[in-house]
Amino acid sequence: MIKSIVAVGQNGEIGFKGKLPWEGTFIEDQQWYMDNTLNAVRIGCSGSIKTIDDERAFYIVSARNIVAPGSLGIYNWQHMKPHEILADVQAKHPTKDVFVVGGVPWYEASAYAVEQLLITRINGSYTHDRAINLDILLQNRKCMKSWQGQTTPDLCFEIWE
Repeated sequence: MIKSIVAVGQNGEIGFKGKLPWEGTFIEDQQWYMDNTLNAVRIGCSGSIKTIDDERAFYIVSARNIVAPGSLGIYNWQHMKPHEILADVQAKHPTKDVFVVGGVPWYEASAYAVEQLLITRINGSYTHDRAINLDILLQNRKCMKSWQGQTTPDLCFEIWE
């Protein structure tokens, strides 16, 4: 299945100086990300992949030719459409979920091709230099499940299809 996973502040904040605006604050969200993507293949922009400190499988998507040490490959989205990129990755890994993991342009461009969206909503307004338009990601979707975080009321987890 092709999925997307994102954590957002109340105004769509997702980044500040190459990190999450709330970096290290919400362990429950970090654990949810790890649990959901553990046996999956991730694909994202190089900046988003670099913020995740682990050695699991990933692909880079970029509008330019870049070097990405440790990646399984690089897709130039000037040459392929998002749904073609995601279908190609899924074909290479048919037994694994494929997760879109950011950044903003990739989340928004690939939203129409994603089958399931996992969102962590973080209650609060944060200093940021990257924000996402959730309306684009949620277009024509229905919230299938929603629950409050167990460790703090500031987290809300949602699954959209």
